[in-house]
Amino acid sequence: MKEDKWKIPHIIKIPEAYTALIDSRYKWENEGKLNVFSSDYSKQYTVTVFDDGYASNDNMSYNKGILGYPIIVALMLENKLIIDKEIVSLFSKINWTEINIKYEKNFTLSMDAVIKAVSNEVYDYDLVYMNLYNVYEQLKELLGRINKHLKGE
Repeated sequence: MKEDKWKIPHIIKIPEAYTALIDSRYKWENEGKLNVFSSDYSKQYTVTVFDDGYASNDNMSYNKGILGYPIIVALMLENKLIIDKEIVSLFSKINWTEINIKYEKNFTLSMDAVIKAVSNEVYDYDLVYMNLYNVYEQLKELLGRINKHLKGE
């Protein structure tokens, strides 16, 4: 039996999507097709939006069945996830590829380092983390209602 629901990603996919949003690393090609560029611009991913779900050719989504950040970008652009634009703006110009390599793909350490780097007097670490956590909880709730499509379905 084909599994038709997405697996939950690591919470780091929320701030990765924030960076793609604030840096405008996305472009709607036509109705239902969104191109999202990686943080170092070395890769381009295509998200296909269906009436009942999504497909994406990023490695996490396509090969592992785990909802990748390109689809999260689409969910944010479609207002299916409620985000705080002020906090999103903190995540500008972050090269997640470089950071994840530095921390040997330990996503918890990578995210912690980035939150520490972007936090300030107005948006302290706890506030930023709680924002990410709240959006992540929205995503987990939404996952049961969106289907996983394979590319070209």
